Amino acid sequence: MQYEAPTTIDQAVALLNDAGQSSWILAGGTDLLVQLRAGIIEPKLIVDIKKIAEVRSIQQEDAGYRVGAAVTGAELG
Repeated sequence: MQYEAPTTIDQAVALLNDAGQSSWILAGGTDLLVQLRAGIIEPKLIVDIKKIAEVRSIQQEDAGYRVGAAVTGAELG
């Protein structure tokens, strides 16, 4: 199993595209880590998106907030 932690969306997309369907995205990790430990999945590649600034941001918008996929519960609180 290969682990990558890209810092841009373009890098993440390229990694995922190259690995195809045998890749998984790690954002929060709870579901993925449980499945790995239980032997349910055996991905070829895990792409950790938590170092990508765009998915770690919280932005206020007219109708509310836009919360990135890798924002933690602690950050949201």
